[in-house]
Amino acid sequence: MRNLILLLLSVILSGCSGYYYTASPHFLPNNSEKGDIKLNVSANFMQAGYAFSGHFSVFSTGYYRYQARQSFETLGGKENSGDDIHADESYEINLGGSYFYKKNKLQFEVLFGAGFGNLEFDHTIDYYYNDYKFNMDCKKYNIFIQPNIGLRFNKKLDLSISTRISQQNFYNIKTDVVWGDYNGEEISDDYFIGKTQASLYYIEPALTFRAGLEKFKVQVQMVPVFSLNETYIRYREFGINLSLFINLNAFGNY
Repeated sequence: MRNLILLLLSVILSGCSGYYYTASPHFLPNNSEKGDIKLNVSANFMQAGYAFSGHFSVFSTGYYRYQARQSFETLGGKENSGDDIHADESYEINLGGSYFYKKNKLQFEVLFGAGFGNLEFDHTIDYYYNDYKFNMDCKKYNIFIQPNIGLRFNKKLDLSISTRISQQNFYNIKTDVVWGDYNGEEISDDYFIGKTQASLYYIEPALTFRAGLEKFKVQVQMVPVFSLNETYIRYREFGINLSLFINLNAFGNY
């Protein structure tokens, strides 16, 4: 029990920091027939899809993230503490389509999509005399492919496994840096200084669990993220998302 609490605490605290890249939640419509309408909503994202035939669908997703400057090393980042403090604000909008088919209780689907957005990133090292300060503002776009396998135990319970392979592209990069008393140690900021564009690659497997009523379910999704980049760029390595999933059909079929 103690280990579980420590694990959950570490996951929560890992989300309370700034990153160049944070994976948005996977959209798992698990379509099975024409007319399926799937919605997934939370405080900071919305996902919607419609199956216009027995094997093809379209979808759109939106995601917003804001992480203010915060440090847990000294419970709030006191002045001259030496804390390494990160913050970010970003959004993205994605559009795409999918091919799906169903076999007994198994649902197979492959999503293809692309999107655009914006990122603002801030990094401060709180030195005693002169702080190191870095800021980046850029536009971004992405492309991805995401195969899914869903298992529907019954009308109230289902489980899905998915893997998203994504290319994250940053452009119109604008950086500003005040070196202060920076001691020369290697940091992710170095990668973007002097660049106007950059491309990063990630593999993001996910485990998604849904439980509730036939049309309305609570969804919990866990997403570890693995970087395919030679240079380490600060990214969120694990995320947990909680949302409300809504399952409807335009023709009244369920």
